[in-house]
Amino acid sequence: KNKKKKKKKNRERTLFEKSKGEDVNEVVLLENEKIFEGLSSNFFAIKNNIVYTAPEGAVLQGTIRKIIFEICKKEKIEIKEEFPELSEIQQWEGAFITSTSRLLLPVQCVRLPTLKYDFLLS
Repeated sequence: KNKKKKKKKNRERTLFEKSKGEDVNEVVLLENEKIFEGLSSNFFAIKNNIVYTAPEGAVLQGTIRKIIFEICKKEKIEIKEEFPELSEIQQWEGAFITSTSRLLLPVQCVRLPTLKYDFLLS
């Protein structure tokens, strides 16, 4: 049963990957306004100087994700394993994705059928 479920999720990810536009770097997976991760990355949002990312066990544990946790600890930056909520996007100071191929990539724009939100990068 779990193998069937996993194959279905992999097919869904493949469909998302194929349908994203050329100007889109990543597609994030969300459910009920909660952002889990990208198709091939981990997702982080910054709100009130706190870094938010999905809880361990809900997403794949990426190598760079682990490094981000180490850096936050070393630099005394608070990081919470709580789902970033899309409904709070206007309160975010920024967002970024991590992966071994991209390392850390700032999110410049979030697009949904009903929303386009550009982050002002300084």
